[in-house]
Amino acid sequence: MVLNISDDQFEKLIKLTYLGMWVADANFQQTQTSLKEIEQLIFQEAKERKAFQNLIQYNETEKRYYPTNVLHEDEVINNYLDDYEENCFWEELIDRLTKKSLIEEYGLEEILKMDASRRMEAEKLLIEKYQTEFENNGIKNLKIEI
Repeated sequence: MVLNISDDQFEKLIKLTYLGMWVADANFQQTQTSLKEIEQLIFQEAKERKAFQNLIQYNETEKRYYPTNVLHEDEVINNYLDDYEENCFWEELIDRLTKKSLIEEYGLEEILKMDASRRMEAEKLLIEKYQTEFENNGIKNLKIEI
């Protein structure tokens, strides 16, 4: 496959690949080989294009291409990753607190008996409460008893 794209578009493709692989690897499990193959194809092309020599390096021992510190330290990429992590944190916190609250309010057996629409409505109300609370106060009012 041949892509006829400008250097500007190719730089964005490199960064998109970096971001995608960062997310794919974030769970510390093995990333699918097919994704790594695509990453290597894009990084190889980047290394061959003179304009991107500073973004990609080749490890002779491992026979693999890797991002350089220039790519790791890219401000735009890091802003995307920070926003992603921030959003994941709040979504996961709200999701877990919602489940906990549902169980406390109804009990697990009752939740399992609920039809989907009733459970979703109960979840929606709690999600909205938690979202409002965290938007207004962050974690200031969050209390954990140990």
